[in-house]
Amino acid sequence: MSAIKKLLNNSWQGIQKLRPSAQGMLRPSAQGTRSNSLRFTPELTVLEGREVPSASISGVVFSDINNNGVIDPGEVGVGGAKVTVSWIDNSGKLNSQSQNTQANGSFTFNNLTAATYSITEQLPGGYFNGEGVPGSSGGTGGVGTISGVTLGSSTAATGYNLGALPQSAGWSAIQQNFNPAVITAGDTIWFDAGLKVGGLPPGATSAAIDVTGQTISFTAGGQNYSYNLPDSEIDLSSSTTTASMSYDAVENEWDVDLPLNYGGNAFMGGGMVPVTVNLPGNISNVTWTGNFSGDTSGLNVNWQWGAAVYSSLGTDYNQINVKPLDGPEPVTAYNNGDHAGTPEAFKSNVVNGATGNGGNNWTGNLSGGKGVTPTFINNNAGAVLYPFTSSNPLTSIAFNESTVLAAAKLDTTNGTFDLWYSDEHAMTLGVSQVNVVTKSGTQTTNYALASLTSNPGSAVNPAIGATATSGDQAGVDTSGRPMAPELFITDITNNPTSLAGDWQYGGTGYAPNAVFGTWKGAVKTVNYTTSTPTVTVTCLSDPAQNSWNLGAGSDAPPSGLHNEGYGTEVRWNLDALYQQGILLPGHTYRFYVMVHDGDQNKTGGDAGQAAYNYTYPGPSSNSLVTSLSGTVFSDNNGTGVFGAGDSGLPTMTVTLTGTDANGKQVFLQTTTDANGNYTFTGLTASDANGYTLTVTPSGAYMNGQATPGTVNGNTDGTSPQFGVISGITLSTGNQGTNYNFAEELAD
Repeated sequence: MSAIKKLLNNSWQGIQKLRPSAQGMLRPSAQGTRSNSLRFTPELTVLEGREVPSASISGVVFSDINNNGVIDPGEVGVGGAKVTVSWIDNSGKLNSQSQNTQANGSFTFNNLTAATYSITEQLPGGYFNGEGVPGSSGGTGGVGTISGVTLGSSTAATGYNLGALPQSAGWSAIQQNFNPAVITAGDTIWFDAGLKVGGLPPGATSAAIDVTGQTISFTAGGQNYSYNLPDSEIDLSSSTTTASMSYDAVENEWDVDLPLNYGGNAFMGGGMVPVTVNLPGNISNVTWTGNFSGDTSGLNVNWQWGAAVYSSLGTDYNQINVKPLDGPEPVTAYNNGDHAGTPEAFKSNVVNGATGNGGNNWTGNLSGGKGVTPTFINNNAGAVLYPFTSSNPLTSIAFNESTVLAAAKLDTTNGTFDLWYSDEHAMTLGVSQVNVVTKSGTQTTNYALASLTSNPGSAVNPAIGATATSGDQAGVDTSGRPMAPELFITDITNNPTSLAGDWQYGGTGYAPNAVFGTWKGAVKTVNYTTSTPTVTVTCLSDPAQNSWNLGAGSDAPPSGLHNEGYGTEVRWNLDALYQQGILLPGHTYRFYVMVHDGDQNKTGGDAGQAAYNYTYPGPSSNSLVTSLSGTVFSDNNGTGVFGAGDSGLPTMTVTLTGTDANGKQVFLQTTTDANGNYTFTGLTASDANGYTLTVTPSGAYMNGQATPGTVNGNTDGTSPQFGVISGITLSTGNQGTNYNFAEELAD
């Protein structure tokens, strides 16, 4: 020992003795004090044959704006957050270390011993806990925590990131203690919240409130517990007469539909918390937090929560039959005196309520109420209330998914109208198949729909499926509304209340000129074998979520949009509508848009609508249409040049790539029409390297000779290989034509 004392004498003052720690490491006794000169060097790694601890854990606390657990572009580190690692040593003692994150949100714990660690975060003001994301040594993430991180004696565990959710003006929390009785392992705590909505503006016909980032945390038996709860979407509509709710397992979201002017207490959301170990009574500091936002300015919410314990609740939220409203109300399916949030199918299993009352206290005693003003998300510049009431029966059709229309913008610089869609299901681009079922069999008709060849994808002048507006082959839902996203235009310059161009009054719907992001098709079935003919519309399966990654050529979504998994930008070229004489400079128009979501699980169809009043300033500086066009054909005469005896090939995919004059990457796709023709219109001028066209063969064909066309009468571009034409340089207003692709039958 004396040699070791001598070695350390210059670094430690007042050491009376050195004693082994619980891990066998030499540490100073309680009497020792540390001088500022102590520095452990890498060379000093062994004392009495035992290694100095050299394991580490590092990561970042970051502002997880979209709450997806990934550090996305624009999401920055959070400095000054307190991060704690804790572990149990070989003697069974609980140890912990804490530090504050650097300005960039980073943290590193060095000189850790071999053990299993937990990591927790304590955030500065303006944030609440997001998801913990395990790193290189594994573990389990939770709200503000990562547990089960197993380190060896020299493991460098990296990538342990902790999300911090920014508190908006609509963030709210309610804390209370509950349940003096012991809760037995195997029971389930049912947490439920209710709300009252006020502040609807005069004349409003709908409103929507989202409650996201909901968590429950509490302390019991000296341990901290934290749980994520499902999000909630509360839709109020003048067309809703019966309150209802359902749980969307894909999006992990409660969907609550309420009559517009219902002023009572309604179910806001809830969650099951399984009890895995016996919990003592007097659970303290039970805190429910959530972020409230709305699509209507001036809304106010008063909310409260309760909790009750059940011996069993099952695992399916849709099977517990949650009551949507308080008391005996004619607008609820459960016309009894129970509180909103009561799991009607499991009332007999209640064990005790928030104060241990049991009996009929199925939701527990409710906390005190708290008021909150939802953050107003206004990315819909020019938005106006719609629909207008009238004697026209079509105006009474329910549009119950208007919240999918997340934002809109009149882009006068580029001459476009842009609409952003957001939902837990991919947008429906149109009806791709119609089945007509009769006693003699089923007739199936397929319609061209822009293919999602990559995810995210893009399509110029996308095929939108069946376009008929009436009859069995109509591309409409069961209420007669077009399944494709369409724009209806009414000139209101001289008559602000004119409805002439609206869908309900027979207006013309204009298909979009481009879509970006993720979409899918739908199948319509008309069944004549039933006593009363039936029509159903079924959406195809969802592709992978894109989380607002809309791909090349898209515009950045406006700030503040919720990430519900699927985003789409739908774009209309107003310069093209101007050239057709539909829009006149200086006139004021109502742009009325209709979009269908991707589940179609509501009576009449799931559709959203919105209206915007804009004064059209006239064509943009890019109004000279820049385009490329050509034909994909079957080279029947073997010349490689489109001519007599050749035939156009429909539904062939043509892709345009390159960089525009502004340095923006371009990736656009379209499909050929029935005659094999394709067109890319509304293009921006290319850079000096020009654009590239590529055709993707399908069916029994393979690529043959490609022929460069002309730009303003001059040949432009080269064909380096079959199926490709590159180096097509375009200036604003150039129109490239006859960029043709020969296809040959494969042997």
